[in-house]
Amino acid sequence: MPRISKFQLYAMLFLFLSPLAFLEIPEMLTNLVNQNAWLAALLGIIPGYLMIFVFNYILQKSRYPFPQLLIEHLGQYLGGLVGFFYILFFVFLTSFTLRFFTDFIETNVLPGTPISIHIGVLLLALVIGLRSGIVNIARLHEVILIIALPFIIIILALVLGPHWDTERLLPVGHVDYKLFAFSIGSTMFVVSKLFIVLTLGFWCEEKGKVVSIMVKALWTYIIIITLTTMATIMTFGGIITSFLTFPTFSMVTLVNIGNFIQNIDIIFIGFWILGIYAVTIMAWFMACYSTQILFGLKDYKFLAAPSSLMIGIISILISSNILELLLVTQILIPIIEGTFFIIIPLIIFFVTLFKPYPVNEQALNAGQNDQMDNTA
Repeated sequence: MPRISKFQLYAMLFLFLSPLAFLEIPEMLTNLVNQNAWLAALLGIIPGYLMIFVFNYILQKSRYPFPQLLIEHLGQYLGGLVGFFYILFFVFLTSFTLRFFTDFIETNVLPGTPISIHIGVLLLALVIGLRSGIVNIARLHEVILIIALPFIIIILALVLGPHWDTERLLPVGHVDYKLFAFSIGSTMFVVSKLFIVLTLGFWCEEKGKVVSIMVKALWTYIIIITLTTMATIMTFGGIITSFLTFPTFSMVTLVNIGNFIQNIDIIFIGFWILGIYAVTIMAWFMACYSTQILFGLKDYKFLAAPSSLMIGIISILISSNILELLLVTQILIPIIEGTFFIIIPLIIFFVTLFKPYPVNEQALNAGQNDQMDNTA
């Protein structure tokens, strides 16, 4: 059975939450509640704790990791059917993330470059990473977090310094409270991505501390996204921020160090690519690993190359341009992620309420070893 450290689990959870939200959430929340968007981002901790409670409870009530826990709790046929839909979901999520990245690059960095080239290059790098195994993927997440997190903090400090205008955050709380509650709830589809802990948590070297790792990853995400949203509002104001497609990137382009160092947005792109790589490879791993378990295959690594063709085609067919992609991001993605990351886990949670906790830990470990010998 593969083993990942507590820090590696923390890195994998945080990086699965953050890269896309870093660009999406400020604009989305500002559209809903204007200058109070930073407050909605901060209070996203509430649905975050709710999802942590749900996932940890399922984790403690399950003998096997996802997707096998679906069969354990829902039965052979229903659990297998739901697991199959999860495979399709993770394939779609991989394709969407890939397309979001390529459209962003096409629009802001390399206009005119065929989108198939961006997709092909990234798919090649992802296949290589996926075939290296989950242990090496975990190590990669560890390195990415160590490199990228300090850079994000530095960028936010450089932006907040010269643009520290608290008047643009006022009036605080002057908003329709139903709309404000909706904006807080809309952040749930992001924090619910902690779902992957239902697989990774079983491989953590200290399973009993998984809940504290989830809490740390959640708080890190909340702090970063709150400061990012606050920085964009203080830089552009609530109204302008709501009209920008990628307000976070627009904010980064304004960074000026001593009237000498400018145009560091290309460095931001470099670090953001690392984050997108982490999100995409994790979603793709979940698709391949779920396929291995549900179909009784010996390994998942050989699935990387053939499935890359399907992922590449789907990513191209998702939308014809970035405007359509933004509509998919704002309407379709929250519904799909809400179904698979929130609704189905809640159903499993209610099912597990009537089941006892696993008692034979040795049998549990033996069963996991039989199922996952080839996963590393």
